[in-house]
Amino acid sequence: MTQAAEVVVHLVDLAAESAAVFRHEALLSRAERERAASFRFPADRRRYVCMHGRLREILSGGLRIPAQELAFREGACGKPGLAGGPEFSISASGDQGLIAVACVAVGVDIEAVDGRKFAPEMIGEAFGPQEREAFSRGDPAEAFFSGWVRKESVVKALGSGLSLPLKLVDAHLDRESFISVHGGRRWYTCDLEGCGPGYRAALTVACPARPPAVELRNRREEEPLHDQRP
Repeated sequence: MTQAAEVVVHLVDLAAESAAVFRHEALLSRAERERAASFRFPADRRRYVCMHGRLREILSGGLRIPAQELAFREGACGKPGLAGGPEFSISASGDQGLIAVACVAVGVDIEAVDGRKFAPEMIGEAFGPQEREAFSRGDPAEAFFSGWVRKESVVKALGSGLSLPLKLVDAHLDRESFISVHGGRRWYTCDLEGCGPGYRAALTVACPARPPAVELRNRREEEPLHDQRP
């Protein structure tokens, strides 16, 4: 599916994918269907079905295994994985979703920038004193979501769940991309451009040597939207 030092990120238009919700639902496991049924709001259920059905389609195409036969496992901190398959990470917000696939540990996060969901006190909860200087140089809400997706992508790549406080992850808001070290490993983090107006997204991937090439693809014919090369 991917070669060493390469990451493919699939942009999922959940508004468009909802037209195929029945097809996606047919690909899910029993546990996934039960999880989908547990959502209170139909829109949340639709997003879950579309994201997980699309994930199965993507992984199935690369592994040449029927989507319904893919058996996912759960890591120690809840990060999903696939025995014998590539590493992957998913995220959804609003009507946009991202699915990142790589041969090494990877994490991805996307958020719709919504000022109504932002309060100034949230800065102190997720950002350290040095990072907070960035919030005085522009729109605090924009800076918050830009930093948030970077931090979340790092935590997802590490597979540490909530055991690593976000304050301990430096978002480096003064850079377009950066290398960090966690758990004795090097990690490359970059913003993902091309996810649509009003969205912020970031990717983190293990990089023992040089940063990998990152390709963002859309749903239609899996054509590249943006080839991000460090």
